Amino acid sequence: MAKIKTIFFNGLKVLVPLLVTVLLIYWTFIGFEKFFKSVLLLFIDPSHYFSGLGWIAAIILTALLGLLVQIPFVLKGADKLKNQLLKLPVIKTLYRMSSDIMTFLTKKEMREGKIVKFKTPIGSVLGIMTQDQLSDLPDGIGDKKEVAVYVPMSYQIGGFTFIVPKDSIEILDISVQKGIALTMTAYISGKNTID
Repeated sequence: MAKIKTIFFNGLKVLVPLLVTVLLIYWTFIGFEKFFKSVLLLFIDPSHYFSGLGWIAAIILTALLGLLVQIPFVLKGADKLKNQLLKLPVIKTLYRMSSDIMTFLTKKEMREGKIVKFKTPIGSVLGIMTQDQLSDLPDGIGDKKEVAVYVPMSYQIGGFTFIVPKDSIEILDISVQKGIALTMTAYISGKNTID
């Protein structure tokens, strides 16, 4: 009986992560496809639509926007639109949050990776250094001798931002991808095989 139980749980360890990953990819793909399909059908005849056209349209639109915002007057218009959005209470919060996430994911520090470790009274903490210059923050939040370190919560969407002295952090020689994987999974597997 114990052997059957072990075999079953070994199967679950393989099946559940695989299913969760496939389902998330599937739901994301279907969600984007449905959204862009509804937009495209405003402009094209339904007979011209085929599965996957929504994603193709999304990729082309993203690339076009990337090109357009390099033109000064388009960038100025986008800034005006952003400023108007930032005047609306709920929209402002959502816009800033998504903008901050995209800035973080595309910035040089994220691509090159700065995973750091710092000590607290209850032990060392692993996090991602998001800012090494805090001069643009309001007075009292941080100074030039401090850095911002984001610490994701294990198995959660969210985390905490710590303002810590520069001389208290140790920059680790691991990629951001590996650092996030370690913190997000609470290092439960105990394996050092994440690339």
